[in-house]
Parts: sequence; C-alpha cells; structure tokens
Amino acid sequence: MKNAPLLATLVFILAAFTTPAPAQVPREPEAIVKSLYEATKKDPARAGFGVTRADRKLLTKSLKTLWDKADRKVNPKGDEVGAIEFDIVSMSQDPSIASYQLKTEKPDDRHATVVATFVIGPTHAEKGQKVVVNYDFMREGGAWKIDNVRSTIDTKPWMLRESLNISLKL
Repeated sequence: MKNAPLLATLVFILAAFTTPAPAQVPREPEAIVKSLYEATKKDPARAGFGVTRADRKLLTKSLKTLWDKADRKVNPKGDEVGAIEFDIVSMSQDPSIASYQLKTEKPDDRHATVVATFVIGPTHAEKGQKVVVNYDFMREGGAWKIDNVRSTIDTKPWMLRESLNISLKL
C-alpha cells in the first residue's frame, strides 16, 4: 500500500474535474434593481451608485466605458467627485427611501426596462414624494447589464448617458 497516497491524490483530482459546477442562475433585471434599493435603504450613507467597481460591473461595456471617460475628464486626479455628483438610485445627494415598488416593462430576450417607483423617506426635505427611475437593461455576454438610467430632475427629463456625454464636452 505504498501507492495509497498517490491513488488518493488521483481520485481527488479526478473527482474535482468531473464534478459539475453548480449552475449559475442569471440575475434578472428586477433582482438587480431590487438589490440597489435594498442596499440604499439599509445604508443611506453608502457611496452613490456607480462609484464602486462592483457597481460598474452591473453596467454594459459601453456605459461603463462612457462613465469611466467622463470621470477621468471631470476628475483627472481621481481625488474628487466624478461626473455624476449624486446617487442615481435615489436621485439625490441625500438618499432616503421609505418604500419602493418595481415593475418590469417591455421585456424580451435582449432588452428590458425596470421601473422603480419609490417614496422619499422621512430624513429628506422632500419626504413623502414619489420618484420614478427607469433602468434600461441589455443582455450582454449572457448577463443582464444596465445600459441607461432615466428619470426627471426638477420636472425635466434626465438620462445617465446624456449627462455623461455632456461631461465629456466640458
């Protein structure tokens, strides 16, 4: 039995390579948006959406590239606020979400829009008001990614892509 350790090692290696990996369930657009609102409700003081690398992984390649370019243009040293100066999940610099509802519209195999309607929470000057934020998703590389965010600011239409493009022109 002097080959027992070698045999045990071979069995372990074969088992490791033949055991199927658990299937990864693709996150649906509504689940992604829900995670954003839950994180904001849990920790309103967290960095606004889009600031962290983890957030940027939720974006399509083209939107991530655009946001990265806009941030470099507006903040070349990387030591200040980037191109977007507020949290787009709460559409404010002072996130406070009392409640929210999500609805998926226009879903097909490649595109979907998640409409988030939330009520501004009690710690904000505009408490009780409803805000609507639309998240446009695109399937990219087999995963759902945010391709644009749309809402209103002071009753005027606002789009993330448009704001980033304006930042590049400054």
